[in-house]
Amino acid sequence: MSQADEVRSRLAKGITTAAQGDDMEDVPEELPSIQPLRDAVQFCQRIILPAYRATDERAQRQHRRHRWITLVASLFGTLAVLFAILQLAAPQLFGSSSNSLGFAEALAVLLALAAVVLGLYAALQPKWLLERHKAERLRLLRFSAIVDPALWGGGAQLEDWKNQLTQSVDEILNLTREELHHWAAADCVPQAARTPPAERLASASPDPLVDYYLRKRLDRQADYFRERAGSNSRWDHYTKALPPLLFFGSVFCALAHFLVHISEIGEKIGAAREGRIEWSVVFTFFAASLPVVGAGLRTIRSAHEFARNTIRYQAKYVVLHALSQRLRGGAEWDEVFRDLSVAEQVLESEHREWLRLMIEAEWFA
Repeated sequence: MSQADEVRSRLAKGITTAAQGDDMEDVPEELPSIQPLRDAVQFCQRIILPAYRATDERAQRQHRRHRWITLVASLFGTLAVLFAILQLAAPQLFGSSSNSLGFAEALAVLLALAAVVLGLYAALQPKWLLERHKAERLRLLRFSAIVDPALWGGGAQLEDWKNQLTQSVDEILNLTREELHHWAAADCVPQAARTPPAERLASASPDPLVDYYLRKRLDRQADYFRERAGSNSRWDHYTKALPPLLFFGSVFCALAHFLVHISEIGEKIGAAREGRIEWSVVFTFFAASLPVVGAGLRTIRSAHEFARNTIRYQAKYVVLHALSQRLRGGAEWDEVFRDLSVAEQVLESEHREWLRLMIEAEWFA
């Protein structure tokens, strides 16, 4: 089986290679045995983990709230327009007087107001995006620090490594929305990996570093992208056909209304008689309502970007899987640092792409 076939097979079958657990925290039995990697992992856990836990918890809480607000605003906005259309059609359909439709009119107004207020609140409260960015930057910081060749230099280089790590945590925690947008709009020039002095690595094997990185970082991220690609693909499959179907359904209803209106049979059926349905009004109601429902669905799709996220996650899975296979093939220190550096740059680039996508998403996405 070729590498491309293996990737497609894994995506289709949902094979999980990464162990379950937390990639940001190591229990004692998960700590690598080789030094200075073991001490570096413990230092990262002391410095980065508390900050990550706090930002990740806030991001998840605010994202749940934001997601519900987006859904409710879309639903209320759609219902408000449907009630307004129904208010015009109800006297002909049900024979109700305009006075008896006061409740429907009031409900439509309240739903429209709720949709506007919730939509504006969601648009003005993108806190979850900033907190998610902080959490992901802390994750990137942890693993880029662990695979930094400066860690293996010893002496003054190791102290500089610790100081820089501590300073970077403080900078991330104090990020602003403006800095988030600047970071997403900019891009980084790919850097070639540095290699520590050969004499410090002559007697050591890169296998413990590779095993730890694969287990805690690369395989977990590859599995995450595979799972997210599958989830977004399913949502895209179930929702992408509905808006165009609703649009063409509304066109059909408009055509049916025209035919009923001009035909002699339609005139008889559409005549205002006791107990008979005015089909021209029914077709008019659906011709106006179906595009509104389709617009609500398109808003939800635009907010979550199912199609674009599916392609993005699949692309990242392919490259991470290829890097994982290459690292498993065995390599010298310089090749290992090269591949680890490439992997971290790929993951940083993915986060920038995600930020750009979310910033450009629907106005209350």
